[in-house]
Amino acid sequence: MALAQAETSARAVAVSPVPRRPQPQKAWDWQVPASRGDTDSATAIASRYQRAMWRLLHPRAWQDNLQALSHFDPEFVYDENHEYYEDWTTDPDYGKVNVRNFPYDLAGFVRPDPKRHNPLIEQMRETLCTPLGGEGAHRVQPIPDHHFPEAVGRDLSLFTGGRKPKTQVKPDLVVLPEGRDDHSLKESRVIRTDPEHPVPEMIVEVVSPSSAARDYGDKAVLYERLV
Repeated sequence: MALAQAETSARAVAVSPVPRRPQPQKAWDWQVPASRGDTDSATAIASRYQRAMWRLLHPRAWQDNLQALSHFDPEFVYDENHEYYEDWTTDPDYGKVNVRNFPYDLAGFVRPDPKRHNPLIEQMRETLCTPLGGEGAHRVQPIPDHHFPEAVGRDLSLFTGGRKPKTQVKPDLVVLPEGRDDHSLKESRVIRTDPEHPVPEMIVEVVSPSSAARDYGDKAVLYERLV
């Protein structure tokens, strides 16, 4: 019996895994927005703040970087709190062709937008188009540009990191009013808060955990101004 116990103990020792030294984390540059696996959440959030501060302290250098982008838009109010690259951005209101949205998640990491709510938006669009008949394809528009004057952005405290009033957001879906006579693709996806542009009949936002505060806060107050 004693021998059997000894052999069992020996076998147990023999199969015990040898502790491994933790592998050093690969080098990561704070100037590059962090993805999961690059660093921890606290560092990712701190580095985002550090990049924003650099833009605020070096506006000319940041402007040079923006102007080097092929899709640079001199009329768009760029936000120091966001990243703008040739093929992606973290700014949900920057809707340029072939520029993907990589939003920040709640932990401070950037990630490709999974577009999980796109099928829902498309289903809602088809449902809303049906009773509108031939006008449906024109009147029900996904992800339009909603422009508004600087004064509105200032009044509603919609500011960039550099305290410039914002002038544009992108709703998920809108139903434009009946009788709008401009059927061009560009103008049909533009809403403007001014007397020349009638108020949309409906604005839809599909809320996600990372966008809830903005959708229920800034955007909701902004859309009230359309009434």
